[in-house]
Amino acid sequence: MFSQNRSFLNSGFETTNGMTPATGSFTFVNSSNSGASSNIIKEWNTTATDKKLEIWKTGFNGVPASQGQQFAELNANMVSRLFQNICMRNGETLRWSFDHRGRAGTDVMEFNIYNTAGTTKLMTLQTASTGTSAWKTYSGSTIFSLPSGSYQISFESISSNGSSGPSSVGNFLDNIDISLAPVIEFVTVAASGTETIGSNILQIRVNGTVPVGGSVVTLSISGGSATQGTDYNFNTTLTIPAGEYNSSSSFFALPLTILDDTLSELDETVNVKIISATNTMLIGDADCSGINQDNFIFTIINDDIPDIDANRSTVGKGSFNNDTHCGDGSSYQLKAKVTKTNLVKWKTFGTGVFSNINDLNALYTPSLADLAAGSVKLKIESQGGATIVYDSMVVTFEKPVVLNQGIDTSICQNNSSIKLYAAASNYTSVAWTGGLGTFTSRTSLTPTYTLSNTELSQSSITLTIIAQPISKCIAVFKVLKINIVKSPIV
Repeated sequence: MFSQNRSFLNSGFETTNGMTPATGSFTFVNSSNSGASSNIIKEWNTTATDKKLEIWKTGFNGVPASQGQQFAELNANMVSRLFQNICMRNGETLRWSFDHRGRAGTDVMEFNIYNTAGTTKLMTLQTASTGTSAWKTYSGSTIFSLPSGSYQISFESISSNGSSGPSSVGNFLDNIDISLAPVIEFVTVAASGTETIGSNILQIRVNGTVPVGGSVVTLSISGGSATQGTDYNFNTTLTIPAGEYNSSSSFFALPLTILDDTLSELDETVNVKIISATNTMLIGDADCSGINQDNFIFTIINDDIPDIDANRSTVGKGSFNNDTHCGDGSSYQLKAKVTKTNLVKWKTFGTGVFSNINDLNALYTPSLADLAAGSVKLKIESQGGATIVYDSMVVTFEKPVVLNQGIDTSICQNNSSIKLYAAASNYTSVAWTGGLGTFTSRTSLTPTYTLSNTELSQSSITLTIIAQPISKCIAVFKVLKINIVKSPIV
């Protein structure tokens, strides 16, 4: 499809890409829709089957150009229609002027509008009928009542020399001025880039002729998850200089600068909206796509990947993080570490609960099922943009000390020794303390204790046994009471 412009380009036929006619002569050039790779007159299309335009140099055959140095003869080798594809908007004012002149007599030409395919004439804007003596300027205006879209704005040969002239002669055309307001929009409704893109976001499209003085475009931030001043800087105005612009290549950078930080975070968005534009500039469909792209979302892709360690108290990750905790139902203190982000999330492969899944130093309370299993796997993850990083650890539950000191007992005053019967599991060592007497072994669960004379004179004594844990649990102590029964008096 032809490019969809908002202004007539090369309207005086001055640019012919190397095929400029010599002084006092003329030349044939290929039309823009000829498919040729050279000798093309930019932007101009023709319905002639040979796809040729005839360009005259000013003064050839005594005919001066109306303006500039060159002009076109509409009837090159045959009756034809010259046109450009223009993006039109329903309800806008179309203003025009052009210069017309007959060659061998009175020539008649029509300024009109065809559909995009060029098969149907939709509007006749003006008919020019001019003799050979001088150029004549034709002008006018109308409200464009057709639906918005692309149309062929054209100059069509009707007759030459009162219909008696040959089909290859007639209808000089020059100095065309088609006046339409320029249109601005975003190139796309959404785009993305990493934090290193800076301000090189070419997402403003301008189509048409911006008048002298340029146009000041006002934009605003309409939403998004990114933070201004931290993730990006934004200027609310953009100046479009005066000039001719087309929809396919006239792109301007947004007044938006993405800031490159070192923080790993989720991808974030900036929503920008075009609010207004000065000096006749319109906002809307600038490329005849049928979509008014006045809202734009830019996604900032995070390029800082975090580093995460599930257990900062150990060297290494993965299995190096593994730890042991007492399986008495108490909470396990997590000690994770992460760089370039503060966004983390804990997960369990068991059924226990975290005090806060987003806290590096959360507490994990194991469930009864976790304790029965003897261990639980915990995982911490973070996300830098679309990249998820994680580390894990296994917490093994050490069984707590179980200690039974035996039941309180009694001893007769005339029997100074007593056998002790303690029992324990999940321990490394035991020790008896207390009393003034002696143990056969203080580190035995079942020693024999011999009371001192002082103790035998008392009504009772207490002994304490302490069992030490394997590593993570706490020591357990129990107290045994021995009652002393006085000997009977005989």
